[in-house]
Amino acid sequence: VLFLLKLLNFYFLYTLIGCKITIRCMQSSWIMDGLKECVDVHFDVEKRRVLGKLESCIDNSKKGSLDEPIVDLIHNINKQHDFVTTSSCSGRCAVFCETSEVAKKKTGVWLLASHEPTSFEEVWESLLSDALKNSVGPVMFKFEPVILHIQCRSLFQARDLLKTALDAGMRNSGIVLGKKFMVAIRTTLRLEAPLAYDGKVVVKEEYVQNLVKQSNEMFALNISRINKLSQALATFFALDGDKERKSEEKRSEKQRKKEEGLKRQKTVQEQRRKAREAKAVAMEMEKNCCNDNNQENNNSTEITSTEDS
Repeated sequence: VLFLLKLLNFYFLYTLIGCKITIRCMQSSWIMDGLKECVDVHFDVEKRRVLGKLESCIDNSKKGSLDEPIVDLIHNINKQHDFVTTSSCSGRCAVFCETSEVAKKKTGVWLLASHEPTSFEEVWESLLSDALKNSVGPVMFKFEPVILHIQCRSLFQARDLLKTALDAGMRNSGIVLGKKFMVAIRTTLRLEAPLAYDGKVVVKEEYVQNLVKQSNEMFALNISRINKLSQALATFFALDGDKERKSEEKRSEKQRKKEEGLKRQKTVQEQRRKAREAKAVAMEMEKNCCNDNNQENNNSTEITSTEDS
């Protein structure tokens, strides 16, 4: 008996799990179908604000302008109806240190920041600056790759944009969900190494030369990935435009068919109304004719009765 009870429990548990899996699969398809309904209603306002800043040359970055390697890419993105870039960097080589005044706030000073391949002399000269003497903790040499933050009108478009970026080799990309639908496009190229600690250089010149060499090689890879991303996004935007155009054509066709259907329905209703009116008139005429015939028959009967009398 206990064995049978355990077997029945196992059967019901297995059935319940199967039902839950089926429901999850159905829900996932419903969710994917519902992505198109997730739209940022404030997107147009935000896009006008961002483009207004770009036209007025208002840039919050230290450089104060767009990076040359990605200018065409950013303009191409911002030309699209449903996308806009909110921040960007084409990649940079930097030397960063924390100073004693702001160490507790986790901020510091950029001893060097270059968006182009740099030289050993530039890096080594940054280590001889006065700011290094006041630094606290490690002074880091960094190479950071291209990064783009693109705001999308809908979650469905954000998903498609992310897939395009991942296919183009931007493997560190993702979607940020909140009041906005933001896609962060990043690659995995990265280099970070300590050069000094508490105001003292702790490496030799040969070490710094090797870091600079690796950084410049990463710059070349970074540019090639930017070009690949530009081509992928151009194709994506062209296909997205075709999808939008086809969707608009479908909506127009649906509206046309709806109007034609309503027109036919109105015509049929009008024909039926006229047929009912004609039938009612015919029935009224037939009724009047019957009344007249009955009246004549009654009159004839009265005349015959009078003559018989």
